[in-house]
Amino acid sequence: MTEIFLSGALCHAPLLTTVIGRLPELRSATLSDYSLIWSDDHPEGCLFAAPGHKVGGAVAVGLSEEELARLDYYNQALGLKAQPAAVLLDGKPALCRLWRAETPPTGVPWDGAVFQARWAGVLTATAGDIMALFGKRPASDLRGRYGPMLVRGASRSRAAGGA
Repeated sequence: MTEIFLSGALCHAPLLTTVIGRLPELRSATLSDYSLIWSDDHPEGCLFAAPGHKVGGAVAVGLSEEELARLDYYNQALGLKAQPAAVLLDGKPALCRLWRAETPPTGVPWDGAVFQARWAGVLTATAGDIMALFGKRPASDLRGRYGPMLVRGASRSRAAGGA
């Protein structure tokens, strides 16, 4: 399965490009029975099962094995788990892979405008730090360092004139 459902911060082109190395073809998709929550532990947005809810996002198609490995690494560093899921892609059912929280996070629903204003630069800079360790350190080593990595990303984003 090479189609990947993306939501939250991974729909931000600069962040996605930082993670996989290019901007892939993205197609609009909807994931049913899930919610996207923003929490202190997951400022990038975190999917979790929520019957009756829907999440809009995109499906990345045509990814190489290397790009899939990079997405896996990034999401594992965030403490997320991969699983298959059915989405509506161009109005038709499709099977995709997504990453979700194992336990529902405590937080508020995702807000794309707040993400753009407050987190886009920070998370893109932090993604660069995470991906610099791809192939060098296990993703599981990074989860406990995510908070300090966010602080470093925020500092670099502010220095560059970001929010």
